[in-house]
Amino acid sequence: MFILAHIPPGEPKFSVYEFNIRYQAVVERFTKTIKMHFMGHTHYDQWKIVKGIYPNDDTVTGVFTITPSLTTYPLQLTLIYFNSSWSELNPSFRVYEFDQDTNILLNLYNYRLNLAKWNNQSHDHFEFDLIYDYLSYYNVSDMSLETQAEVTEKLKVIF
Repeated sequence: MFILAHIPPGEPKFSVYEFNIRYQAVVERFTKTIKMHFMGHTHYDQWKIVKGIYPNDDTVTGVFTITPSLTTYPLQLTLIYFNSSWSELNPSFRVYEFDQDTNILLNLYNYRLNLAKWNNQSHDHFEFDLIYDYLSYYNVSDMSLETQAEVTEKLKVIF
């Protein structure tokens, strides 16, 4: 099973606490059934770990992949929340590669349009550049829940 949603549960200022708790309980109950959570809304390339519903339960029950947007601006409420200023983003999109027999996620590829590059050229077309593929960029062998949780935890330490 895949879950597709616009706003990732748990986003500050965008979701209701009671909904988040119920959603987290469903994710925990169906950890073996839910293969992936695909989200958007934030306009950024992000990952979010879902852990157990009880306090101090660090069991990873899911990972949200939050896809960047094709728009060239960040979400206004995100800017207010982080007390930031407007800045342009490069349009981006993500391609997911699945095993057609098992529906297991094999890899994902992020593409971005370099606006500075293409705005300075007088061509009648443009091309998106591959920014990264998950397996190569993070030097992992699979896209399992455990691997994604490990990568996300490492990113928390770096940033």
